[in-house]
Amino acid sequence: GFTVDGSIIRYDLPGIVFSMAVALVSAFVAMVVVQPKRVSRRVRPSRGAATVRLLGGSLVLGAGIAGVHYSIMWAMELQGTVAYDTTYVAASVVAAWLTAVMILWLVTVADRRWMRIVGSIVAGAAVIGVHFLAMAGVRVTVDPSTAAPSGVEVFAVLFPVFVLGMLILTVPIMALLMAPDRVAAALEAEAEAW
Repeated sequence: GFTVDGSIIRYDLPGIVFSMAVALVSAFVAMVVVQPKRVSRRVRPSRGAATVRLLGGSLVLGAGIAGVHYSIMWAMELQGTVAYDTTYVAASVVAAWLTAVMILWLVTVADRRWMRIVGSIVAGAAVIGVHFLAMAGVRVTVDPSTAAPSGVEVFAVLFPVFVLGMLILTVPIMALLMAPDRVAAALEAEAEAW
């Protein structure tokens, strides 16, 4: 959770902002890498090129998934020290990469709604699994004599992020729902021309 018995926890705001930037940049770069560059609608890239793009994009996205977790842990300030078990760190990085492979594979092949829904649920669960695997390797040594950390509380960050995230999702969705249907408009114009 968000507590360590015997210590106050605060977060360094620049570290949190950095972790958000890692998430956004890695997702963007991974999507750019994985998308095929078509010369025409009839010419599709080879399967080998698609596999290379998938693996390259998943390395970027996997590094981003793991990087977000560890950069947030780096931003955490408490009364004591934090140590990591390297076995769990390595396992969480591998799990992040496998999660990224699955996510990007679904991005490239999920062409039905049910596939996207199931894939989204599995991807969300996998990212949560990466987090719990990484947290299993965290060892905290509390030192109450250490000064109380400065920084922001977790909910001072989570609430604005939640509100901003909802706005980022809501505005484009509403714009799409309110936009005129271009295909229908083109068909109507073609019908009127007859």
